[in-house]
Amino acid sequence: MKKRRTEEGQVNTSGWLTTYADMMNNMLVLFIALYTMSVLDLEKYQKFIGSFQENFGGGPSVVTVVDSTEDPAQTQVPPESDTTTTGTGIVRPGPDEFDELYEHIKTILGERGYQNQLQVEKVDAYIYFRFTEGVFFYPDSPVMKENSYPIMQTVGEILRDSVDLIEVIEISGHTAKVTQNAPSKTNFFAWELSSDRALTVLKFLVQRCDVPQELMSITGFASNRPVATGYGEEYWAQNRRVEIRISKRTTFNTPPALGN
Repeated sequence: MKKRRTEEGQVNTSGWLTTYADMMNNMLVLFIALYTMSVLDLEKYQKFIGSFQENFGGGPSVVTVVDSTEDPAQTQVPPESDTTTTGTGIVRPGPDEFDELYEHIKTILGERGYQNQLQVEKVDAYIYFRFTEGVFFYPDSPVMKENSYPIMQTVGEILRDSVDLIEVIEISGHTAKVTQNAPSKTNFFAWELSSDRALTVLKFLVQRCDVPQELMSITGFASNRPVATGYGEEYWAQNRRVEIRISKRTTFNTPPALGN
């Protein structure tokens, strides 16, 4: 009986080890987290925070990382229309690549001395190339002059290298209305001439410059879309033209291939 009372009255002095072990485990997790944050691998850090919140009762959140070398008060957030979002969720400024393409076109034409032979204009989400008859075609003919080939080759190279930014390449032919009441035969000739010149440009771009034909279309407008109004050679010369209009791509999926 004496021995039994001695065992029952003995105090357990090893219970503190359990509490101490739990505390050390928590400290270890804390040090690992601090080390991970000091390395600052952004992607891994975001995954860590997301996993931590999900496991401990919080929903997913957006993590914003500020460079400690910058003054947060001087950090400016650009407008939404001028920003792009990366795969990691970081928002940063992004220029309009179509505007850059327009400036690039003007630079190339200027460097090669073609700025006075070819008109280039940007209107909203379109860029226009205008080829006048006197520079590119023989009079009343859909045949291109050979000395216009280098200019057209330059345009073809630009289009071929920029297809990722282009939705459609529209080629339109235009003639001049030299009299107010032209006979019907002349009108039919104007339709044929404007269409044939547009087709000539398309063939050149496809065959010599490898521009994808599935992006292209042609139209003949005869004299119905003048850019200059009036009667006289200075007006007619401006209206006898071929235009290439490229539109800004709004979707970035690969365009479907069309049949022959």
